[in-house]
Amino acid sequence: MTSNQRGSLPKPSLLFYCQHSLGLGHLVRSMALADGLREHFDVVLLNGGRLPDGTVVPEGVEVVNLPPLGHDDNYELVSH
Repeated sequence: MTSNQRGSLPKPSLLFYCQHSLGLGHLVRSMALADGLREHFDVVLLNGGRLPDGTVVPEGVEVVNLPPLGHDDNYELVSH
């Protein structure tokens, strides 16, 4: 039964930002946090990196893909 079916207030919204450019650790942890938070919030995850094929997005979590950032050969942050 959802909050609305019980007649209580709707879940508050939560905007969550993840910037990952080297490795997937930040993305994996962000997805795990979003999964845990979705029980109490309507979660929107702003994704600031390339979302790899096969990435599992938790049910009920909306992902908004921003233009990805990365590092050049000098490890300067650049937009791709």
